[in-house]
This record gives sequence, C-alpha cells and structure tokens, in this order.
Amino acid sequence: MIDAQLQADLNAVITRLRKIEPYIRKSGQADLAEASKGLVQAVKAAAPVGSKPHKRYPKLKGQKAARGSGNVLATYKPGNLKRSMRLMKFRRSPSVFVGAKLGLKTADGYYGRWVDEGTPKMAGKNFFKPAVNSAGPQTLRTASQLIAKRIQSYGRTNGF
Repeated sequence: MIDAQLQADLNAVITRLRKIEPYIRKSGQADLAEASKGLVQAVKAAAPVGSKPHKRYPKLKGQKAARGSGNVLATYKPGNLKRSMRLMKFRRSPSVFVGAKLGLKTADGYYGRWVDEGTPKMAGKNFFKPAVNSAGPQTLRTASQLIAKRIQSYGRTNGF
C-alpha cells in the first residue's frame, strides 16, 4: 500500500513528465535528423552507379510504352540513385526517414527499391540493408545521446 505522501510525489513526477513529452517530441525530430547524417552518407556510398543512362516513357492505356517509342518523360544518368538518397521529414510523423527522394528535378530515385530488391527479370544489388546494418547502431547511439542531452537540459532549466 502506498502512503499519501508517496502518492502525491508520484503524481507530481508524472505531471512533470507529461509536460516534458510534447517538448521532446517536437524537438526530437531535429535530434534524429542530426544523428541520421552518417546513415545517409553510408547509404549514398553503398548505392550502385549504373554504366549508361536510361529513359522513362509514359504508359499508354495502362501498358508500358515500347522502348524508344513515345515521349521521353525523364532521362536518368549514372549516379542518379546515389544523388537521390537523402533524409526526409514528413509533417504528420515525428520520425525521420532515409531513402530515395521522389519527384526531384535533379535526381529522382523512384527505381531504388527495384535496384535494391530486384525484379522478376533482374537480381537485386542489396545495398540498402547492409549500409543500414553498418551505420545503424552508431546512428541510434548518437540519437539517444542527443535526446538525453535535450531532456537533461530541459530538466535543468525547468527545475527537475
């Protein structure tokens, strides 16, 4: 059985922790982005570079256009996939993501998953998971250290 003083102290701690949580969630994305810089570099370094440019054509009535026919929508030069790898933040998520950015005018890596995992007609290069496995633990350590520093700083300035 908990006595009244201990219960009051626990309630005070819980109230203070609830005040910290929105602050950490809001600023935590910046800490995650800072920690993920090494992961982005590792994925960029591991991304394969093709030997020749390829082109993307529009679909005709739900089917892929024949090679060389139709209008060229985009030309992808070697190294495009590597340039498209970056850190992404989304409005509705407190997390950060590392992957191929889509729809850029300079580098669109829409085909990154196919290069990594392969297709029925092509074997995958398997570059993404090994890069994450090598740089991931350091990224997590850095993120936890940055978030811990932010919590300690908030605690010092707000009397915890």
